[in-house]
Amino acid sequence: ERYRKLGGAITVAVREGVRLTPAGRRAIELFARAYPSDYPEPESIPIAIRAGLRVTEQATEMAPRRHGRSSIGASQTLYYLMKVSLALILLPQHPNRRDAR
Repeated sequence: ERYRKLGGAITVAVREGVRLTPAGRRAIELFARAYPSDYPEPESIPIAIRAGLRVTEQATEMAPRRHGRSSIGASQTLYYLMKVSLALILLPQHPNRRDAR
């Protein structure tokens, strides 16, 4: 019932029909407990796969930046590289298939 309401709220927000499947529910439950911070994509993808979820890529087109500049400089790039590398090395500490269901 709560997922039906959540699906309805998402449908209203994006103005497109959304139905949460059991896998979508498992993903919400998995990442509601803990979601990687800072740069979550490289960490969350293997966590989802290890939890038995199917991960696919969706092509998208990015528009060029119109104003400003990136806030990520050389030192932030080095931090990102080290942080993500360490997180992937320590990944076995994250939920696995048994814990996610």
